[in-house]
Amino acid sequence: MVMAAGRLLFLSALCWFAALAHAGEMPPGSAHGIPAAAAAVSGDEIDRRGYGTLADAARWMPGLAVTGLGPRGGDANGGAAGRTFRHLGAGTPAYWGEIPVGFDPRLHDMERVEALPGPQGVRYGLGAMAGAVRYTPRKPDPQRRTLELRGEGIAWAHSGDPGGDLGLTANLPLADGRLALRASFGLYRDPGFIDYRHLLRTPGVSHPQPAADAAAHLHGKADADNGRTLSARLALLWRATEDIEVVLSHQTHDLSAGGYRANHARAYGTGRYESARRYAEPVDRTDRLWSLNIGWDVGPARLASTVGYTQWSAAGQRDQTDFLLRNFAIDGLLPSPLAAPDLTARPCDSADPSPFCAFSAYTRDEQEEKALHWTLRLASTGDGPWGWTAGFSWRSVETKALGREFAPGLSQFAGVDPAVPMDVEYRNRARSRETRRALFATLSRRIGARLRAFAGVRRFEIDEKSGSATDFPFTPAYNTPYTETRSRHSGVLFSAGAAYRLGGDRVVYAVRSEGRGASAGGINNYPVCTPEQVAAGRTGQQPSCIYERQKRIEPDSTVNYEVGLRGSWLGGRVAVSGAVFHTEWKDARMPGRTPFSKQALTQNTDARSRGAELALALRPADALLLRGFWSYARAELTKDAPGLLPEGADAFKGDRLAGAPEHRAGLIVSWGRRISGDLRLGLSYDYAWTGPVLTRIGGREGGERLPGYGVHGLSMSLSNRSSSWMATLYAENLFDQYAVTATVGTPMDIRRADGFALRTYSSYALPPRRIGLRLRAAF
Repeated sequence: MVMAAGRLLFLSALCWFAALAHAGEMPPGSAHGIPAAAAAVSGDEIDRRGYGTLADAARWMPGLAVTGLGPRGGDANGGAAGRTFRHLGAGTPAYWGEIPVGFDPRLHDMERVEALPGPQGVRYGLGAMAGAVRYTPRKPDPQRRTLELRGEGIAWAHSGDPGGDLGLTANLPLADGRLALRASFGLYRDPGFIDYRHLLRTPGVSHPQPAADAAAHLHGKADADNGRTLSARLALLWRATEDIEVVLSHQTHDLSAGGYRANHARAYGTGRYESARRYAEPVDRTDRLWSLNIGWDVGPARLASTVGYTQWSAAGQRDQTDFLLRNFAIDGLLPSPLAAPDLTARPCDSADPSPFCAFSAYTRDEQEEKALHWTLRLASTGDGPWGWTAGFSWRSVETKALGREFAPGLSQFAGVDPAVPMDVEYRNRARSRETRRALFATLSRRIGARLRAFAGVRRFEIDEKSGSATDFPFTPAYNTPYTETRSRHSGVLFSAGAAYRLGGDRVVYAVRSEGRGASAGGINNYPVCTPEQVAAGRTGQQPSCIYERQKRIEPDSTVNYEVGLRGSWLGGRVAVSGAVFHTEWKDARMPGRTPFSKQALTQNTDARSRGAELALALRPADALLLRGFWSYARAELTKDAPGLLPEGADAFKGDRLAGAPEHRAGLIVSWGRRISGDLRLGLSYDYAWTGPVLTRIGGREGGERLPGYGVHGLSMSLSNRSSSWMATLYAENLFDQYAVTATVGTPMDIRRADGFALRTYSSYALPPRRIGLRLRAAF
C-alpha cells in the first residue's frame, strides 16, 4: 500500500508539473548531469556574501538543514545529525571532490558547494542514500598569475573580545602554461560568547554546588566557546600533454575549540549566554587530506583517476558529572560494600552538607581515523545521442578510539584499597576496519530533439571488522572483555528517469532512485541480558547488556521519487527551480541507549519523507535582484518502534522525526549601482526563517517543540568596476534575536540526584548579533 501511494504521488506530481510547464508558468537555472533538485552555491557567491562555513551557505539551500552548534559541535537533540537532507538518515556525508571527508572546511577559494538530494551512491563511493554535500575547490590556472588577500574583523554581541579572519590565495603559472601552483591559506578566530562561570578550582576538593563562599570553590572563563581554525591548501597542476592533466594537492584543517555553545538557563538559572559546566570542554582536531587526480582524454571519452588519503585525529574533554549522577548515582559507581551515603538527606548546597559534595567527573576522548580511497572513471565526452560512464571505487578505513571517565577523589572518599589510579571510573577501547569495493555505470540516450532517458547502477561489497572492550575499575563485575565482530555484506543502488527540454534551458524531469545496504548490517557489541541482569537492572543496578531484539543491526534501504522543473525566461530575468519528492526508508538507523547502563547503540526503524522545494530569482530592473526559496519536508515513522527513544520508550507510526524543521524559507533583496566612474555601491537585505523543530521523535518522552525563528541581515559594499577589490560592512542577526536551536536532554532532567541539581538539560543558543567589516583585494 505504501509503494502504491508512492507511485500515485509520483505520477500525479509528474502530471502537475507537466501541466504547469505547458501553461508556461514554471522556470529555473540550468540542468547538467543527471537531473535532480541539487542546490549549488558558486564560489563567486561565497566570496561576495562571505559564507565562511557550510552552515552559512545552507541557510539559502533548500532541503539542506544545518544546525550550527558552534566550533565545538555537540551531540544535541534537534542537532545531532549536524546536517540533514530531507530529514532522513543520521547525517549527510560530505565529499571533497570525489573523496569522502569528515570535516566542515572553511569556504575559501571554492569553485562551488553542492547539496545533492536522494540516493547518490550511484555517483559517489559511500552509497549516500540520504543525499550528499560536495565541495569543489578551485584548480590551479596555468594561464593567469593572481594574488588575493582577504581580511575580516568581527564582533559578537555579548562577547568580550573581537574575532577575525585573515587569508590569501595565490596562483602561479609555471613552465610555459603547462604547470601551475595554487596556494590558499586562512586563519579564522571565533571569539565566542558563552561564559563558563562555574568551573571547579580543585577537582575532587572544590564543591561544584557550594552552600557558601562560592569564590573559594569556583572560577569562571569568559567566552569559553571560542574557536580557532587554520585552513590551508596547496595544489600543483601539470598538463603533461594536451590530453593529460594531473593535479596533486594537500589540504590541512586544524580546529581548536574551547567549549560548547549552550546555556543552562532553565536547568540551573544561568543567563542566556552562560554555561554551568564544571569543567572546561576544549577539543583539538587535525585533518589532513592528500589527493592525486589524473584526467586523460581518450578519443570520445575521458579517463579520470582519483586517489585520496585522509587522516584525522581529535582529543577533547567533557563534563561528565550529570551523566553519572542521572544514570548511576554515586553509589552505583562503587562496589556495594562501599556504597555512598544518602546525599539527598543533606543536600550539598545546605549549611550541613553530606560528605563528598566535591563529587564531579570529566572525560578524555581520543579518536583517530585513516582512510585510503581510489576511484577510476571512464566517461563519454562526445555529442552523440548516447552518453555513458563506467567506473570502479575502493575505500579502506581504519579507526581507533579511547574514551575514559575520571571521578577525582572517588578512591579516597570510598576508601578503595588499592586506590584506582587517577580515579578512572570507566574506560572504553574500540577499533574498526572497513573496506568497500564498488562497480558503477550510468547510461543515457537522447530521444529526438528534446527527450533524454537515463539510468545508473552501483554494485558494492562491504567488509567490516570491529571490536571494543569496556572496563569499570571500581566495579569490575560489569567489565566487557574485548569482543570482535566481522561481517561481509553487499548491496546495490539504482537510479532511472527522464528529462524533457521545453525550450531554452527549461527542463522538466522525473527520477526514481533506490538503494539497499549502503550501510552494512552488524550487531551492537553488548551481551544479551540474562534474566538475572534484567532483574538487577530493574532494581537500580546498571548491567552493561541489551535485549535480544536490540542485538542485530539490519542493512538499510530506500526508494526515492522526485519530479521537478527548472529553467529561466524573459532573457534570464525570471528563474525558478522546483521539485516534489517522496522517500520511503526501511531499517533506517537511529541512535539509542542500552536499557540500563545508558551507553550508545544503533537501532532500526522504518520512515518516510515527502515534501516540496521551490527557489525563485527575479530581476525586475538591472539594479535590483530578488531571490527567495521555500522548502517543506515531512519526515515520520511508518511503523511502531518499541524502545526506539533514548530512555527505552516506544515510538509509534506517524510520529514526526526529530532534528530538522518541516518548513524553511529565505529572501535576499540586492540592489547595486555605479555611484562614480569606477565605484559601485551595493546594498543587501536578507531574512531567513527556520520552522519549529522536535527534540525527540513525536515529541515523546520529554521531547519539546522548539519554536521557529527568523533572522534579519543587512550589508553595504563598495567595489570597483572590475570587482578586483571590495569592502563590505554587514550585520547578521540584526535585531539580536534569541532562539534555542537545539537542546541536550529534556525538561524531565531538571531535577536533583544525590543532593545535586542536575545540569543535564542545556539549550544551544542562536548566535547573537554579529557586526563585521570584510575586505578583499585581487591582484
